[in-house]
Amino acid sequence: ALRGRFSSLSGVVVAPQHKKHLISAVARSLVLAEGFADAESAKKRALFLDFLRHAESPQTDPFVLTGAESVFHSRAFLKIQDGCDNRCAYCRVPLARGAAVSLAAERVFEHIERLVRNGFREAVLTGVNISAYQSGPYDLAALLEEAIIKANGEIRFRLSSLEPDNFSERLYSVLKDAAICPHIHLPLQSGSDPVLARMKRRYRTGTVAQIAGRIRAERPEAMLAADVIVGFPGETEAEFVETVETIQEIGFDRLHVFPFSKRPGTEADAMSDFVPDATIRKRVATLLALSRVSYESFLNGMKGAIVDVIMEREMGRDTFIGSSGQSVKCRVRGIPRPLMAKKERIRARIVRPGDPAGAVYAPAGVESSLSRLPGKMMSETR
Repeated sequence: ALRGRFSSLSGVVVAPQHKKHLISAVARSLVLAEGFADAESAKKRALFLDFLRHAESPQTDPFVLTGAESVFHSRAFLKIQDGCDNRCAYCRVPLARGAAVSLAAERVFEHIERLVRNGFREAVLTGVNISAYQSGPYDLAALLEEAIIKANGEIRFRLSSLEPDNFSERLYSVLKDAAICPHIHLPLQSGSDPVLARMKRRYRTGTVAQIAGRIRAERPEAMLAADVIVGFPGETEAEFVETVETIQEIGFDRLHVFPFSKRPGTEADAMSDFVPDATIRKRVATLLALSRVSYESFLNGMKGAIVDVIMEREMGRDTFIGSSGQSVKCRVRGIPRPLMAKKERIRARIVRPGDPAGAVYAPAGVESSLSRLPGKMMSETR
């Protein structure tokens, strides 16, 4: 049916806030196809059909579908914020998404309780700028404190990205909680203060270095990742070298590198002194090479660590592949069948660094100085 309806189209453009409507159209055609008939559980199948009902109903609420996007998996994406009040010179988000808005705290907690009931093990809190979350008395730190209580150790929380200009002592405190995944992503964008000023970013490299130092001290097992834009208008060779040196000094474990591209309507679109494409490509390659070395070093440092893994895909009689709190894929063997059947969160010891890493099931009582694990897991309560 879908092929007939769309056979004349060579492409489809869908706004980010409306992409779930397209997903629902495809999903409804596939839900009874081979591979979907035997859903993991009746509860998750019901949740999926509920997702379809919401997706196909007229609505403008950007949060109406939160929490039901990964119903056949252990992880759910919970959108808590949209829009942005910042005016970064390169970004169209304020033009496309409007002012910052937040999902009411009561609805966030309802979604979390629902995810717990439906067997999810991880909730990824997403948004354009979740650091700007505000619902009544709840800022992001207060929201996380209450969410951890509501989850009662059944779900761990992963934060999509944290803006460097919005860290508070209360947020530092909650980030130490073991229910927060040890994976902190900072949108650095540039390691040169003059470039950050031209970008209209609200912080400087010293702030990012201070944040990274606090996180390293309080959660030494955490992976620290960053976004970097290369080739912003006017970026000199010296400023790029500053960026490289800043990244090395801070010690990011992984980089997400983006070549600058003009966006109509942004301040940067009207700038002059654009960096040549060949120079941008060279600088991107330099940062990607640096990221590969840093990431390999981080993975090697995980050998012997005890990590918290949510199981995602069965690979054999007693083996599953899943994700650690650091967002590293782990191939875990030796898992007891009762835990495999229920896809519980488990402890695992890294024995072979890599991505995926080789790991073995670690029952309760086995500890590691490298890791503090979130919440209670079924392997601890059996």
